[in-house]
Order: sequence, then C-alpha cells, then structure tokens
Amino acid sequence: MIHTLLKNTFYTCAGLIVLFSCAIEDELRPTPDQVYVKYFGGSGEQNMHDMVLTALGNVVMLGDQTSAELGSDANIYLVEADSNGNAIRSNVIKMSELLYGATNDSAQTEEYPESIIEVDNGYVIAGSYADILASQIQQRKIFWINLDRNLEVVKWDTVSAGSAELIGNDVIQTSDGNILIAGSTTRRAVNDLTPNAGFQYFLIKRDFNADTTIFRKTYGYAGSDDEVVALFELPNNDIAILGNTDRLGSEGGGTGRNIGIMILNPLATSQKSAKEYGVLINGANNGDDIMKDAIRTSSGFVISGTSTSGATVQAFVMGLGSNGSLIFRRSLISTYLINTTGESLVTTRENDLFVVGSYPKFQISDPELQVKNDEIMVMRTNPTGLPRPGLEANFGIVSGDDVANVVLRTPSGSLIIGSTVDFGSGQRMLALQKMNDQAVLQRP
Repeated sequence: MIHTLLKNTFYTCAGLIVLFSCAIEDELRPTPDQVYVKYFGGSGEQNMHDMVLTALGNVVMLGDQTSAELGSDANIYLVEADSNGNAIRSNVIKMSELLYGATNDSAQTEEYPESIIEVDNGYVIAGSYADILASQIQQRKIFWINLDRNLEVVKWDTVSAGSAELIGNDVIQTSDGNILIAGSTTRRAVNDLTPNAGFQYFLIKRDFNADTTIFRKTYGYAGSDDEVVALFELPNNDIAILGNTDRLGSEGGGTGRNIGIMILNPLATSQKSAKEYGVLINGANNGDDIMKDAIRTSSGFVISGTSTSGATVQAFVMGLGSNGSLIFRRSLISTYLINTTGESLVTTRENDLFVVGSYPKFQISDPELQVKNDEIMVMRTNPTGLPRPGLEANFGIVSGDDVANVVLRTPSGSLIIGSTVDFGSGQRMLALQKMNDQAVLQRP
C-alpha cells in the first residue's frame, strides 16, 4: 500500500492493497489509458454518496464532510476530477449558510446529500437536511440545489412537511426540463387516502425555471414503511418509482422488507402497476431485502442491494420488466464463502452486470484466523445475475472499513468506482478507483 496524507484540500494516492483478484485474460477487454486510485478530502470524515460522469469526461463526486474546522455538523461536499483522477475543483456547501446567512454562527444543520445529475447549465443535487437545535437533530426536509460548472450555487430551494419527516433520495430532470425528486415522508399528501400510514413513497415535481411546485404526491400502504430509492421517466413519460416496502403483496414478496416498484402516469395521478418482490436466501423468502441502486436497461430495470437473514448477508441483483414484472432475482454468493453487500451496479460493454459493494468483517484462513475489516467488493455477472467465474475481486485499506458506493462506465468501457475509504483515527475519504471491466487494475 502506498498512501500519503498531506495537510491540504485534497489527498491523492496511487495504491490500494489488493487482497485477492482474479480475472480471465481477454485481449478485447477495455484497458484504461491510465489506471489509478485517488483519494479526496481533508481532516475529518468524508463519505461518498453519488457521482456523475460529465459530458467532458470528468467525474463530479457528491459526498458529505464533517470537519472540526467547519464545525461538528455534516456539510455537502463536492469534488470534480479529470479523466486521470486529478482534482480540478471542490466546494463545501452548508445549508445553514444558505438558510440563515454565513454570519449566523449559531445556526447548524446536518446534511444528507444523496443524488447528483448533470443539466444544461451545470448540475442539480438533492437530498435532505435537518436543523440542529440544542444538540438535537430535528425533522428532516428535502433540499435541491442547482450548481454551475464551477460547483457554485446558482439557486436552491427546500421542501418541508411541517413537523413530519421528509427524506429525499433521488432526483431526475424530466423531458419537459423540470425536476422530479423522490424519497419518503411520514406526512400524507392530500391525494393519499392510505389509512394508518407510516413512511410513504414521496414524489414532488418542481418547475425548474419558475421554482414552483407542479405536483406533490404520496403513495403507500397501511402498516407499511415505504421509501423511493430510484426513479425514472419512461419513454411514454410515465414515472417509475422503485424502492423498499414492508408490503408482502402478491408478486413474490416475503416477510420482512421487500422491493417495490410502482408505475405512475406522467402527472402521478394514478397507478398503472404496483408490485413487490423478495429475494431468496437459502431457498427462503423471509429476510430483509434493501434496494440501494437501480439502472435502466433495454428490457426494463436492474436493481442491486443487500438481503439479510439471520447471520447471512448477501448482495443481490433483480431484473424487472418495464411494467414491473419479475424477470430474475439472484443472491450473489461469494466464491470465498463470506458475506457480501450490494451498493451499486452498471452494465459492461458486453451487457454483463458489474456489481460493487463490500465484504463485511470476515476471517481469512491463516494460522491466526486473521479478522479483516470491511473491504470493497467487485463482482461481474452475466446479464441475468449469474456470477462470471473468476471475476470477483477485493480491495481495501487495512486500517478501517471500506465500501464501494457507486460505479460508472466510461465511453471506452473502463469502470470508475466511487468509494468511502477508512484510514482509521477518524479519517475517512472519498476514493476513485479506475479499472477495466474485469476488475483488473492494469496498465496497458
């Protein structure tokens, strides 16, 4: 391992410990023009949440940062890096300053940034924030912020639900140029007749130019906590929301948490389809299945996440048709026979799936039965989730818990993984890891 900690805005580094990595030789596989592992952040904690590959080929990372220099609250942290992984610019955004002014030292907020997209004039980020009063975190509210190409704030707005919780998880720009944000809330909208609701699917559409609300909806089920994790606009302008639910349903959902999909008309005034599915662990559908990411494919959607049943923790992938019908569902069992978690996925150039996440703490077979901290997991499967033999790899820093949070594919077919890496002693950083699509850190 090679790493250097410098007291400046960015930390960069050109190496990770590779604990084990196997790949099939293929002369046609994409070979990155420059392979790298780079770290970004300052003293304190930085956590990766999302990232976007820009039209210029750069990567903009969205995270949170907690630094003693900036106070004890978590702030929005943005970094842009070029195609070689070199930092171009960064910005720290404090909702407390936007809301109450930069000179109000007593105001504190806790930020939970979740999603970033590229738009014509820059970027839009969305998530949640909460005021901190008397050291107590209050109810959460949604924020969305339009940034220019320099990552500076152009305009922003917030959405609240009174004394209820309101959490934002994903944002998209619709074909009419407006902004659609989804998540969950404990407050029902006026259209929602669900009795005794807990958290509901939440959806709000905002006019991007006029900063007005076009519609605001909630959907859910009695006795169930429901949250949207990802949303898409379909070619016919219908809206697809995918997330987590307690509802059993009649489409293969088991006890515990399940995956829900709902197809709505363009104005979100009616449901066209609503289904729920669970994941089998050891042949049983009785665990908690938590979706973390979803992508659109030619046949519909593919979802990644983590299933937990007792001591068994397994990453999973699930394929759904455009109407929400189940195509496949598979637990990803490690060839090392250890637990796995699924965080994000992307299709490869050959239409395979590349899934990233982590291996939770595990033991390796050596004379001392050494215990390893969480390590970054990468796994390649065929288009229906069957693992490709030999295409599983593990990367990490010895000192702490590391997790791959998001993965993107470049036009050349190379892959960029965005991770949170723990150096220990309260130092966590954002990491970019560029490799080919068979999980090989290899120079040409």
